[in-house]
Amino acid sequence: MTSPLDDLYKQTQKLGDVPGLEPRTEDLQLGRVLVEQGMAPEALVMECLEEQEKAMRLGTQPLPRLMDMLKKRGLTTTRPSVQPISDSRPGAPASAAPPPGERIGSYIKVSLLGKGGFGEVWKALDTKLSRHVALKLMRQQAPDELRRFLREAQTAAGLSHPNICSIYQVGDEDGRNFIAMQLVEGQTLQTFPRHNPREIVRIIRDAARALAYAHSRGVVHRDLKPANIMVDQSGRVFVMDFGLAKRTDVKSSVSVSGGVAGTPAYMSPEQARSEEADARSDVYSLGATLYELLADRAVFKSNDVMTLLAKVATEEPVSVRRRNSRVARDLDTIVMKCLEKDRRRRYPSAEELAGDLTHYLEGEPISAHPPSFLYRLQKRVAKHRALTAAVAAGFAGIVIVVSVLLPRLLRSEQALRRRETLKPLEDAIKEAHPYFYVHGADIRQKLKRVEQELAALEKRVAGDSEIAATVGMGWYVVGDAAKAEGALRAALAEDGTNDRAHYYLGRLLLERSVLGLADARAAAEKHLARAGTAWITDDLERHVAEAYRALGQRRPDEVQRLCAEGLAKFRDSIGTEEYSNLRAILASGDGRIEPLDKAIGRRHHYAWGYVLRGAAHAQAGRGAEADGDFEKALKVNPYLSEAIGRLRK
Repeated sequence: MTSPLDDLYKQTQKLGDVPGLEPRTEDLQLGRVLVEQGMAPEALVMECLEEQEKAMRLGTQPLPRLMDMLKKRGLTTTRPSVQPISDSRPGAPASAAPPPGERIGSYIKVSLLGKGGFGEVWKALDTKLSRHVALKLMRQQAPDELRRFLREAQTAAGLSHPNICSIYQVGDEDGRNFIAMQLVEGQTLQTFPRHNPREIVRIIRDAARALAYAHSRGVVHRDLKPANIMVDQSGRVFVMDFGLAKRTDVKSSVSVSGGVAGTPAYMSPEQARSEEADARSDVYSLGATLYELLADRAVFKSNDVMTLLAKVATEEPVSVRRRNSRVARDLDTIVMKCLEKDRRRRYPSAEELAGDLTHYLEGEPISAHPPSFLYRLQKRVAKHRALTAAVAAGFAGIVIVVSVLLPRLLRSEQALRRRETLKPLEDAIKEAHPYFYVHGADIRQKLKRVEQELAALEKRVAGDSEIAATVGMGWYVVGDAAKAEGALRAALAEDGTNDRAHYYLGRLLLERSVLGLADARAAAEKHLARAGTAWITDDLERHVAEAYRALGQRRPDEVQRLCAEGLAKFRDSIGTEEYSNLRAILASGDGRIEPLDKAIGRRHHYAWGYVLRGAAHAQAGRGAEADGDFEKALKVNPYLSEAIGRLRK
């Protein structure tokens, strides 16, 4: 049996689009919501609507609205039968939610879904289209911040994908900024059960496909995390909250304090360094989300935001398989590839990540590393165990010999000892290196561990060229040129073909000659020309070394070509300041200023760049600028005091 309110609503609907009837229709819809939710007695709502009908007959303008009449009758002092949802954030103050029924444009608030730093999200009724939506109401913010936020939310409104929560409207109604979006009834990955790894992988795979679509439309999310991925009751995945999204073809300035956009525990290292985010940044955040779901803990944790940002920017994550031994090796490989510090080493696109997750789910070889014959064989055996049991048994002896015994026979005891000896130093250098690019970092403090490891290795230099060369490289990184030169020459005395030693000794002598501190250009070129690059595993570092080798071979045009190629290929990756450095070396006088400005802008703690720029200023008679650069260089590397003293004379 229908209620009088339902009958009244149906009668009004039959009238169609009568001019001036829209407020009446909206209030009838609102009345039904209030009664359905137990927020107002039906008799009271009918009383108000009858009063409104009388006003319509008399031609009263403006027409009295339902909520205003209910408030006059004391509805706001009446405790609703449905309790409002409170803020569930840790430490949040207990307070009642604002009353449902409030109108925002054509939307009527029904029930509070949640709160956050941005404001509130309500389940609301769209009175124009008669559907429920999620209505995000922004808290009061500075006008510029709100304009940027809403403009960038509009970017996401152009996305239409089955796994992306649709944005219907972004607007401002009487000073209340809101975003109306698709209502997804389900749960976020914050509370989603974590006992089924395959289901988790399937969810992240679908989210990656949604991101691939967004990226193809030039939109980067920038704030992926468990709270922004929902699964509805049918298992359909939705990527939510593109509030921090930006288009890759326009400038964006949405950020939190300090110029960092995103949520620290899930943001990429480049975002933690306040650098531009791209599609690979979203790949990192999706990997961090998958890591947490598999390991049941975040990749990095800290109660202090700045400490957490530093960890994201500089520390290597612990393997997810070490956190949870039940995680398959292939899945561990996929996750850790997503979490590479250097974005060039991650999946180049969300589409490729989705592809590898699909391969994993289907038992196929993944592409995260080149699949060897044995790897492919193992995958085939796992996928078709019944068909390959006999073959596997026949090959068992061969597999054991090839995959286990032969490498052990070929690996010398000396090489093993050397690797174990050098690992603490190499780890210390790897840990300290990113801090050269972080504003405000105490780089000397970060280099203390490197110096400690170097001191422990000094007695091991004699008799082992590789240890000596690595120690020389370490002292070069620390900035102690004298100790670096001693170790590098010791390495070459043991083995005159040591490419690492030739490379770093050539770099060191080149710096002295460019500053005019020694007539060492010919010796520097000789070492650089002899330095092969096969020992370098990183693509960018190897490319830079090839450019230095061309410099040693006195081929300036080739150096310029390699610099242009490197900047185009590696763009804003860590290490690209070396190309600007090379261009500065090829220039002279004030011609060095511009490339050095770019190098220093990239690597904030760049002692060599400050010294060379200071020398250029000094040569041009700009004493104050020169002194400023020299002081910055000394702050980064106090070992330069003698060299800078000679330059100041």
